[in-house]
This record gives sequence, structure tokens and C-alpha cells, in this order.
Amino acid sequence: MRRINEDIKNEKFRNLYLLYGDEEYLKQQFKDKLIKALVNEGDTMNFSKYHGKDISDREIIDLAETMPFFAKTVGADGTQYRVILLERCNLASRSATAKKKDEPDLIEYFAALPPHVIFIVLEDAGIGRSKLFKTASSAGLAVEFTMLNDADLAKWIGAKLKAEGKMMKQDAFQLFLKMTHANMSNMDTELEKLISYVGDREQILSEDVSAICVAGVESKVFDLVNSISEKNLRQTMDIYQKHLALDTNPREILGALIAEFRRMRVIKELYDAGDDYRTIANKMGAKSEYGIKMTIPRAKLMTISEIDGILNDSAQYLQQINTGLLNDKMAIELLIMKYAGNAS
Repeated sequence: MRRINEDIKNEKFRNLYLLYGDEEYLKQQFKDKLIKALVNEGDTMNFSKYHGKDISDREIIDLAETMPFFAKTVGADGTQYRVILLERCNLASRSATAKKKDEPDLIEYFAALPPHVIFIVLEDAGIGRSKLFKTASSAGLAVEFTMLNDADLAKWIGAKLKAEGKMMKQDAFQLFLKMTHANMSNMDTELEKLISYVGDREQILSEDVSAICVAGVESKVFDLVNSISEKNLRQTMDIYQKHLALDTNPREILGALIAEFRRMRVIKELYDAGDDYRTIANKMGAKSEYGIKMTIPRAKLMTISEIDGILNDSAQYLQQINTGLLNDKMAIELLIMKYAGNAS
């Protein structure tokens, strides 16, 4: 992470950045940092994004060979770059037969990139021995993102609180870590809730943390719903298994999923019709716009028919559970396999 920050500060960039690991929040933060440093806002001519496994190596290589045109100038010498983002393309784990016939190999191409192109590649954890990792380590920069230790988390949380004019007592901080230590995305979400909850009060107390962060299953399905909407099967199953490890009742998880997708459907319809956050919150009787803002990005990733499919299947599974034809754990796994694994 330090080396990426140095590259951005010095405006001296490598042609390949591999961001991998299980801490999604940090990966996204540094991806955004790189893109902001390299690409003018709204520049779709010199910035391209590929998402998912169904990519063409030849198409991407042909694009990489194309010189940038009126791109952002970087550094004292005014260098311009074409930037290509590859996100969740599973390059590290795909087999040799995954490419289309007679196509060049993208990972081999990474070994000697032209100076005018920069690739930013996001991958999951466990790729340390892969061809992609070895190529990125020698031809560019490979950075693993894992959960920060408590000392670094304290600095990160402290900086966020300071920016909002807030402080947190030590006992409140320790309780916050205990209740939200699943991932930094969850911690960021809960911190925003806390800041909103205390209002004008400067000090965040342990009672505030208990009131906001110690919640029922409904508030714990955010990452699960988010992962399903992104169609990330492996991550969805990992999150679900963590819920089970905490002895969360599968029936409660299913009920919370149904409630959240029903809510998402209403929000999506209103947002697609042109309503803003405040209007949607008023129509739904919500006390704040916060939950609406958090739901919109997930809702954009799904169609109404997909959400209806989840709700219809969930209702069918619940009926089968009640009649003894299906157990609740299997019902959720069927739902996850069908919708989180349905990447296009």
C-alpha cells in the first residue's frame, strides 16, 4: 500500500498493478486512488473496465496497443496513459482452455507491456503461486490487502472521526472492534451509522456502539446481499459460512434476505422512476436517507426480474421448509448458487 501511495505522490507509475487479497474495502480504495490519479473524470476514451470471467484476451490486448488520445497528463514530462481495469476476471485461476481458441495469452502479454498502458487487476486471495502473481511481481507491483491490525485500525478510525469532529472513548473503541471486526467495509458502514446517531454530540460512547452495532440478523445481511447482487459466488458462500459459524439461525438469515430484497425492489423502482434519496426515504417512511444511499449501488446491479426471482424462489423454499420437504440451510444454499453464481 505504501508503494502505491509513493507512486501516486511521485507521479511515477508502473504498467501493471495487481491488487489481491480478502480485504475488499482496501482494494477498492486503492483502485479508486490509482484511477483518480491516472484518469480524467468521465474519460471513457482512455479508461476501460472489464468485469467477470467472459473476457477476450485478444480484444484487451488490441485495446492496450492503442495509443491514448487526449488523456490526463501525468508527471513533469506530461505522460499520458491508457488505463485498463480488470476486476474479478479470475485470471489467476482460469485454465489454459478458458481462453477462446487461437487467442494470445493476456498474462504473457503483461510481462512486456507498452509504456503507454497501465493495467489495474483486482483478484481474490490465495493467488501467491499463480502465473499472474509471478508476472505482476516481476513486471509491475503485486500488493496483498488483508485486514489491518488493531493499531492501524485505530489510526484509520481516528482519522475518520477527526474529519467529522468526533471522538471515541477507549472502551467504546474496543467494543466497536469486537462488534464489527468482520471486514473494513462493514466497519466503515457502522462508523457512518454511529456518527449520524450521535448527531451534534462530540463523544461516541460504548452505549452508542451497543445501540447501533449490536443488532439483529437484519442488519448483518448487508454483506450477504451485496455479494449476491455482485454475483460473487465464492464471497457469498464465505459470508454465509461465517454467519453459520456464529450460530446464526439459517431461517432468520432467509427471512432477513427476503425482507432486504423486498426493500431493495421498492427502492429500485422509485429510483429508476427518478426519485432522489430524500423523496424515496419520505415515501418509505424512513427516518434518514442513509439506508437508501447504501441500497442504491446494490440495486443498480440487479434487474427487477432478478429480484422478483429471488423473492419468488424464497417463498417457494419457505413453503417447502414448512412442509418438511427442504431444510432451511439447504434453501439458502440453493438461493446463493442460483443467484450469486449467475454471473454474466
